Amino acid sequence: KGNSYYRCHTRECETKTIREDRLENELAKAFVPLRLNDEEMSYIREWFAWARAHKHERAKDEREACGLQLAQLRERLTRLTDAYLDGSIEKALLDERRGTLLLEEVGVKQRMQDLEAGNDAALSRLENYLELIQAASNLHKMTLLYEKRTLVKKLTSNLALGPENAVITLTNAAQVLANRTLVLSGSPNRGVRRTWDTLPPRLAPVFE
Repeated sequence: KGNSYYRCHTRECETKTIREDRLENELAKAFVPLRLNDEEMSYIREWFAWARAHKHERAKDEREACGLQLAQLRERLTRLTDAYLDGSIEKALLDERRGTLLLEEVGVKQRMQDLEAGNDAALSRLENYLELIQAASNLHKMTLLYEKRTLVKKLTSNLALGPENAVITLTNAAQVLANRTLVLSGSPNRGVRRTWDTLPPRLAPVFE
């Protein structure tokens, strides 16, 4: 009848199908708190202009933070090795934890290389992400299915279906934006400047 349905392939699942338009409505509701007003968008553009103008100062602070983080990672690796030699942990657990720490170390070193090269890729990714969430509020207006799927994948970490409603979990970055202090009118409490002065520093590490 012109409607598309999604169905679960697990036989024991109580939720057999859900109509595509109903799922889109549920997603649109979940994305409403992400919507940025004109005042917020104006301030965000100003913040990015300031951040790029002061990127050398920021890079120095970030390099120092990365150096501290590397020292902490190496200390944790040393303690982990000592624990294995003392017989406190098994070899399998050593390998698992060591692999995680080494992967984190590689990420920190890459970030330091980017900073040395003057690469502001993280800032660009954050800027693109904020532009992306503006499209989220217009999910129902998007005509290309793959664009909708891409948007949903980038903004949600989990999507499940219950007997009554869809259960939607936003990504960490999206949750930070959704939970920014809002009043009923939709404008940021205590002004846009005070709200957004704290948000970019919290979001930036996610995109590094």
